Amino acid sequence: DFIATLGKLSGLHGQDLFGIWSKVYDPLYCE
Repeated sequence: DFIATLGKLSGLHGQDLFGIWSKVYDPLYCE
């Protein structure tokens, strides 16, 4: 899983990473 891998590399929990990813990805995707 891409998100899970990023979480392990970043040392973040899935929940935290998902929140950050959503803030970055959502605006880009909506446009």
